[in-house]
Amino acid sequence: MLNGVSNEGARGVDWNYSGDFLAVADNDGQIAIFDVHGQLVRTCQHENTKGITAIAWHPQKNIFITVGDKIRIFDINGTLLNTIKHRQEDVLLLSVVWHKSGDLFVTGDYGHDDTKTLLQYWNEKGILIRSIDLSKGEFRNMTWNKKVTNLPRRVTHLEFGIKMVT
Repeated sequence: MLNGVSNEGARGVDWNYSGDFLAVADNDGQIAIFDVHGQLVRTCQHENTKGITAIAWHPQKNIFITVGDKIRIFDINGTLLNTIKHRQEDVLLLSVVWHKSGDLFVTGDYGHDDTKTLLQYWNEKGILIRSIDLSKGEFRNMTWNKKVTNLPRRVTHLEFGIKMVT
């Protein structure tokens, strides 16, 4: 058991690129960072207590992204580097994954009764590259195809080789 994780549970778990730190994002809006021995190194908190649904470490740097009500980028010290409102509507984000290059990341959301579910591509600085509404269901989990080595000129879900589990 990892001490420092909310009793309400955690939905986001990811190792940093070197395998030295495990980040656990919980339903209280807190991120707990542990070392390889399970010792709590530090915690950081969103500016609110809304739950975090997913977390992803950058593939080459000690920064990570959390998603829930917004996209938030933190450094390993728990410093909030950026907060991004991903849509005009209040739509819950459910998943996030970095491309192995570290040049971009993708978020997947829940959609809503009158809004489409979006898959959104962002550059490393958090600037939206493209939104795609290609699913009738939400994006709860995503992973990149391991054969993807270079980014294409056009941005589509098929060219990036993203595997979507809806």
